[in-house]
Amino acid sequence: MRFSIVNNLPIAIAVLLTLTVSQETVALNNENSAESEWGDSEWGDTWDESSKESLFHGFIEAALSRKVDADVGNRDALQELRGRIEWKDTLSTTQFEFKGDFFYDGIVEKGWDAHVREANALIPIGNNFELKVGRQILTWGTGDLVFINDLFPKDWQSFFVGRDDEYLKAPSDAMKLSWFGEKVSFNLVYSPEFDSDNYINGERLSFYYPGFGIVQPELFPVAKPLSSDDELATRIYGKIDGLEWAFYTYSGFHKTPKGTNALGVPFFPRLEVLGASVRAPIAGGIGSVELGSYNSLDDANGTNPMIPNDQFKLLLGFEHELMTNVTGSFQLVLDKTHDYQALIANSAVPSQEQAEVHKLLTARVTHQAMQQKLMNSLFVFYSPDDKDYHLRLSSSFRYSDDLSLSGGVYWFGGENDFSFWGQFQENSQVFVRLRYNY
Repeated sequence: MRFSIVNNLPIAIAVLLTLTVSQETVALNNENSAESEWGDSEWGDTWDESSKESLFHGFIEAALSRKVDADVGNRDALQELRGRIEWKDTLSTTQFEFKGDFFYDGIVEKGWDAHVREANALIPIGNNFELKVGRQILTWGTGDLVFINDLFPKDWQSFFVGRDDEYLKAPSDAMKLSWFGEKVSFNLVYSPEFDSDNYINGERLSFYYPGFGIVQPELFPVAKPLSSDDELATRIYGKIDGLEWAFYTYSGFHKTPKGTNALGVPFFPRLEVLGASVRAPIAGGIGSVELGSYNSLDDANGTNPMIPNDQFKLLLGFEHELMTNVTGSFQLVLDKTHDYQALIANSAVPSQEQAEVHKLLTARVTHQAMQQKLMNSLFVFYSPDDKDYHLRLSSSFRYSDDLSLSGGVYWFGGENDFSFWGQFQENSQVFVRLRYNY
C-alpha cells in the first residue's frame, strides 16, 4: 500500500519529535554547538570558510493545532513540519542577511513549499546614513499586539493558528533609508508594490461574511488596490531625558480588504495616516501613548458604508513588574469614527456597525521560572462595546539552548457573530510546537 504523508502527517511529526529528542540527548554536553557559536560570533570581514561556518544557523520545528469545537467540519488548523536557514555576512562594508523557510503543510498546500522571509543588504552611506534594500521585517510603534502607526504587513493566519509570534510580522519588499543624528533620527520606507496583510480568508479559519454569516469558503475573492500600489512610510524619533518620542506618516492602503465595490468584490481602500507616540518611565513602570489620524481617501464624506470612514485612534499603555519574575501590562485602545451619523444613515445593517467610539482593552501577564527556562503568558483582548474577547494562554519550556517545547490555547467568544472576535468563535483551538535549533 502506498504511504501518504498527508494522511499520516501526525505520525511523521511524532517520528520527527522522537528523532529530535534523541539528537538533543547526544548533543547536550557539546559546548561548541552551532547555536552557541552563532550567539558569540561577530560580523565577518571576509568570505573565508571559517567565517561562513559560524554564520549559518536555523531551526527545525514540528507544529500541530486542533480546533476544540466538535461541530467544525475541518478541525485541524495547522499540521506543519518547518525548517529555517539563516545566514549573515559582510562583504567590505555591506551586510547581507538571509532567512528562508521550507515547510510541509498538511492543511492547505498539502505538500512542500518554501518562503523567503528576509533577503536584504544593509549599505552604510557616509557616517550617518544607511540604506537597507530587499525583503525585510519592518516594525515601529508602542503597541503590544495592537498596531496604530505600524502599518507594515501582518500575518494574521499565522497568529491565530499557533505559529510562533515571530510570524505575526510579515515581510515587506522595500527600501529603508535611515539617518542617525545625536538627538533626532529619521526613517523612510518605500515599497514599490503594496504588501497586504495575510488576512483571514477561509483557508484555515472561519469568519463572518456580510450576507452569509460565519463561513469558510473554499475560495475568497481576490482583492486588489484600485490605483497605483506603492507605499511610503516615515518616522522621526528621538529621546529626551528618558522620554522616547516619535512622529509617523503613512501613504498607501488599508492592509486588509475593508472595501467592497458594487459587484460585491472586496478591495483595499486608499489610506493616509499621521501619528505620534511617547514612551517614558512613570509610577514605577513604563507608560506609553500613541495616536493616529486615519484619512480614508475613497470615502471623504463617510457616506459609503462599504468603505471605512476616517478614524482617530488612541492607545494608552502601561507595563509594570508585579512581583519577582512576574510582569503585567495593560492597554486601552479607542477608535473614534468620523461622520458617524452619515455612516449609520447609509448602512444596510446599522445595528452591525461598530460603535462611534469603539473601546478595546488588553491585559498581559508574563511569568518566568526555572532560571527563565519556563515562560508562561496570558494575553486577553476584550471589547466592552461588542462584548467579545480573545484569550491567548501559552507556555514554553527551554530544555536546552537547542531544544524547546511550546503549547497553549487560543479561545474566542462573543455575543454576536458579526463582531470582530465573535466571528472567530468556531476557531478556538489548542496547539503544540517542538523546535530544535542548530
